[in-house]
Amino acid sequence: GLGSGLDALGFTVDFAPVLDVDAGPDRGIVGDRAFSGEPEAVARHGLAFAAGLLDSGICPCGKHFPGHGCTRKDSHDELPRVDLSAAEHEEEHLGPFLAAVDARLPMIMTAHVVYEWLDPERPGTCSAAVVDGLLRGRLGYEGAVVTDDLTMGAVAAVGGPAEVAVEAVAAGVDLVLVCHHEDLQEEVRARIAEAAGRSPAFARRLGEAASRSRELRERFVPSPASPDTLEAVLDAADPTALAEEIGQRLG
Repeated sequence: GLGSGLDALGFTVDFAPVLDVDAGPDRGIVGDRAFSGEPEAVARHGLAFAAGLLDSGICPCGKHFPGHGCTRKDSHDELPRVDLSAAEHEEEHLGPFLAAVDARLPMIMTAHVVYEWLDPERPGTCSAAVVDGLLRGRLGYEGAVVTDDLTMGAVAAVGGPAEVAVEAVAAGVDLVLVCHHEDLQEEVRARIAEAAGRSPAFARRLGEAASRSRELRERFVPSPASPDTLEAVLDAADPTALAEEIGQRLG
């Protein structure tokens, strides 16, 4: 399966499952990246997917907290805003993440989306109201929190990768993703280190983040298979058959 293949290749994390609830073509952009348009179905299938990864020693990551399913704009390109009421958002989109917290999913990814009922100024990735207030405080999540890629267009709209990385850590995030450009990765690292040097409070927060990151690394250790085992895994992979099986199971 997917988890076995990732393990054989030496990976330890899969940034999946998507726990967003598809709001439909007229209301959202997530589309078929979501398991369903029903929160209960998303939770059921998403957590089953996560359980399969865990069985293979791979860390799953639920995304994009607290829900990207009703945004009309794509955060890869621009900054989306969600103008649902608190009650509407909680009823329609928060359920799968609450299920993930109850299941002790080891990692959750934030969304580069502004949730006006929580924080009308900052996207979820760097909002203390979203990360520390809602995810940590109200939902009681104790696992690791990771940002979505900080090179996405939505981040450029609110200050750029280095600035948002510092704000994200301060807001309660533990790991930041910079998926492109090594020089930018170094810039982000340096900016976080500078912030820790200036602020004892930020340094303590960074220490908490490092502790959670270390726990993940100790729990999910790379174990690349032998060449023979890897070849067998790749030979067994049949994308068409897998897609048909998933389609049958989802009904």
